[in-house]
Amino acid sequence: MLKHPLQSVLLLGLALLTAVQVMELVSHDSEPGGLVRAWLEPGDDLSSLTAATSAGQSVSLATGDTVIVLVFDPHCGHSLEVAPVWRDWISAHEASYRLIGISSGDLTEAEAFARDQAWEMEIGTVSALNGSLGHALTVRTPWAFILDEAGQVVAEGIGSRIGELLPEGRGQTRMEGP
Repeated sequence: MLKHPLQSVLLLGLALLTAVQVMELVSHDSEPGGLVRAWLEPGDDLSSLTAATSAGQSVSLATGDTVIVLVFDPHCGHSLEVAPVWRDWISAHEASYRLIGISSGDLTEAEAFARDQAWEMEIGTVSALNGSLGHALTVRTPWAFILDEAGQVVAEGIGSRIGELLPEGRGQTRMEGP
């Protein structure tokens, strides 16, 4: 038993604080669907997410077609390492899929980085506030996502293995890269 009234007050205070934190975690709903995880997985819905482009447009990731989203960070050494793999893959597949490069950083820097890597695809940025869909999309770089016509993630993985994410790439030789 507690011998001092102050101990009882402190214990009660800690219990209340814990209860409030648990309730906040459970009720966290920063995006439609209540995304709480740190990153995306197959089945997650990105139809409500849009990317800003330099043309001042908002590009939806739910296009009615399969979309390949390549997430990179111009300041990430791993993004630079995978750049030649992506350049070759983009050149071979740009006519087959809608390709969108996404960065959470400055749009001008992202476009300059993509241009320097000779990536022929649309480039956009998303807001990456903690707990948001944009953050969950861009927290890992370089990363690739395959989205279905409705904007749902059907596959995702490390950027250097992009060739293995698409159905025709599964079971074939692995692409070289980091």
